[in-house]
Amino acid sequence: MNAYHDPRAELDYSEFQEVDPALDRSGYLPGKVVARPNTIDADYVGPNPRSTPFGPGEREQFQAVRSRLDRALQVCRITPSTPQEKQTPVEYEAELLRALQNHTTKPISFSAQDTPEGVIATCTRRNVVADALAEPYRKGELRQVLTFDQAGREIREFVGVKSQWMNPLKSPAIISPIYIDDVPQQW
Repeated sequence: MNAYHDPRAELDYSEFQEVDPALDRSGYLPGKVVARPNTIDADYVGPNPRSTPFGPGEREQFQAVRSRLDRALQVCRITPSTPQEKQTPVEYEAELLRALQNHTTKPISFSAQDTPEGVIATCTRRNVVADALAEPYRKGELRQVLTFDQAGREIREFVGVKSQWMNPLKSPAIISPIYIDDVPQQW
């Protein structure tokens, strides 16, 4: 588990890669920009990291895929890798959906070649993501989802059984002095 999923861990910005300002099209910060968490620049490098620069608009496509699946990846505690060499955004999305599929109840078959355009069907993506987001409910857990707004503020949300955080504080049921068939009654 990395520091982005642990609510008690401090953010360690030394692990982030610096992004070339020429590639950053936001225009908000001049000079060197530190990659923010939950972006393709801050992810695990992977076995075959991309050494060639992204083409025009390609970085935004990869980031859109990463943003679309970010909540489900955090809920399932999956650390995604950055886009690999010679990988298209559709193949990257298929790789992340296959990782999410290990956390679903029913196998859903899909491939990047399902349609002539090579786009994964929207209903397939929704089914995998919805089933992956339901994992904490099935396991009776409460999991944190950490996001950042445009100003860099941290937003924490929780997914799962809401009463789970209260379980350590719950007391046993009160046993009344009323007995029915030699069994004390609880209320």
